[in-house]
Amino acid sequence: MSHVAVPTSAEVLDLLERDYGISGGLIYLLDVVPLIEMVWADGTNQPAEIRLVYKFALDRLAQLSSYAEGQQALSIGETNAFLDRFLSSPPPAGLLRELRQLCHHGSADHVEDPVDRAIRCQTILEYCMDIAAAAVTRYPYGDRERVTREEKGLLLELMGALNISPDLPPC
Repeated sequence: MSHVAVPTSAEVLDLLERDYGISGGLIYLLDVVPLIEMVWADGTNQPAEIRLVYKFALDRLAQLSSYAEGQQALSIGETNAFLDRFLSSPPPAGLLRELRQLCHHGSADHVEDPVDRAIRCQTILEYCMDIAAAAVTRYPYGDRERVTREEKGLLLELMGALNISPDLPPC
């Protein structure tokens, strides 16, 4: 059996900067990656979906500001540029999944309050469900086609990645 080393947070930060151009305060926006994955799951970005991603990101900025007692970790302009990078056209295949996995591995040696993590994971998944249901790619659609097969598959994958299961306590 081979053993794969899990990267440390420092290694993940180096990789994010070197290979993906994500550094500084932009790392705080990595929670938005699953939402962006959901936007593109059906192959198209629609205004209602994009609005939800921006709402999540702005709420994240407000949360960060409150943690930092009003200090700004990230500007609105930086946030808009980050989101535009991934929402204006489909990112290369697999890129968003790689970023999500890196973010998950990078937090492995980071101590986070389990309740805070559970709330954060639940919120991410709820936004993903809202995005999946926000717009359809064609009308009319069947009884079980409002959320596409691809979106349903990604929701199930995200439940595993965020460690959310009806049988287990969240994160």
